[in-house]
Amino acid sequence: RDSVKTIGTLQSIVVKDSKVYFMSERLIIIYDIQSDSLSYVNLRKLGFRQFLRMFLIDDKIILASNILGLVEFDGKSLSQLTGGGFFKYKKSITILPYDDNRIVVGTLDMGIYILDHSSGTVDSTFIDRKIFNRLKDSQVYFGVRMNAGEMAFGTYGDGVYVINHNGSIAGHYTSSNTEMVDNLVSAMYTDPDNPAELWVSVTASISKIYLNLPFTQFSEKSGINSIVNSFCSFNGSVYVATDLGLYKSTTDDDGNRVFSQL
Repeated sequence: RDSVKTIGTLQSIVVKDSKVYFMSERLIIIYDIQSDSLSYVNLRKLGFRQFLRMFLIDDKIILASNILGLVEFDGKSLSQLTGGGFFKYKKSITILPYDDNRIVVGTLDMGIYILDHSSGTVDSTFIDRKIFNRLKDSQVYFGVRMNAGEMAFGTYGDGVYVINHNGSIAGHYTSSNTEMVDNLVSAMYTDPDNPAELWVSVTASISKIYLNLPFTQFSEKSGINSIVNSFCSFNGSVYVATDLGLYKSTTDDDGNRVFSQL
């Protein structure tokens, strides 16, 4: 048997029915809550290695292997997910549900794709090409799906990108427009009961981003650096009267509203 010393680093945890699945590079450890028992599957003895993460999508347990792409675990054995071979040597970092039979696969530095795991077809045109390339360069490290349907992707050095269901950017959050201390995102979480909140873990800090709220907050990081006396909206822009003069808002490439002095 493999001893505790050979388990290695636990990289992913998923819960399905009454069982908890823990994955390391070499093992899947299964804890049966009802029987209070442990069992395991030795991945290396089955010929599998270099697994990165494990996901529960549409009642399927999917493992991402750097060498083999995406494989499905049925509780005892593993088999190639239909179309999963496309992701060989692509370092699939996150998998999110999209719609019936389709999932969104985010790779570390090879882009984001839609995979139809019933037909095996892969769509690389889902996300706007400019954003696709920016996410490749930024290196995607984590992803979550919001209750409203948006997908948030945390990156190694460019903060959080929020993409809507149509593949267009809905927001880009960095240390320059939020209170995040840096742009290296290691984990994210969204509460199903509070879909407006996105918790983001960066270096030695956890920040909270509010999404889908009926109001917008403008701060000094938006470009307003004086005392506000009055403001109004006109022809799609916000005009702000301050002690230092008049500011007008524009929308940048990330969809963020920024202000400049007139």
